[in-house]
Amino acid sequence: MRKILGKMTVCCLAALFVFASVDLTARAGTKSRAERREERIDRFAGELGLSAEQRAEINGIRADSRNRKNNIVENLRQARRTLREELARPEIDRAAIDRAASRIKVLQSDLVDERVESFLAMKEVMTEQQFRRMTEITESWRDKGDSRSGRRSGRNE
Repeated sequence: MRKILGKMTVCCLAALFVFASVDLTARAGTKSRAERREERIDRFAGELGLSAEQRAEINGIRADSRNRKNNIVENLRQARRTLREELARPEIDRAAIDRAASRIKVLQSDLVDERVESFLAMKEVMTEQQFRRMTEITESWRDKGDSRSGRRSGRNE
C-alpha cells in the first residue's frame, strides 16, 4: 500500500511540475495589464486619428482624472466600512448611520461628476468627427455587451 501511495505521490508531483512549467511558459509571453491597456488606448487613438498633441493632452486628462477618481474611491471604501461598522453595532445610532450613508451618496455623486468632467475635457480636445467616431466605437462595445474587458458593463444607457 505504501509503495502505491508513494508512486501516486510521485506521479502527482510530476504532473503538477509539468502543468506549472507549461503555465509559466504560456505566461512568459503575456503582457501586463498596464501594457495591454496602453496598447488598447494606442489602437483606439489610431482609430480616432488623434494627433500626437491630442494624445498627449488626453493622456494628461486621463491621468489627472484617474488620480482624482482613485482618491474618491478610497474615500468611498472608507465610508462604506464606516457604515458597515455602524450597522454591526448592537445599539443603533441613527444619526451616525445617516451620516455614513450621506457620505457614501456624496462620494458616489463625486464619481459621476468626475467622469462627466473628464469626458467633457476629452471632448474639447477632439474634433467633431473624432468625437462622433469615438461615440460609434463605444456604442458598439455596449451593443456587444462588453466594455473592452469581456464582461457585461451594466450600462444600458
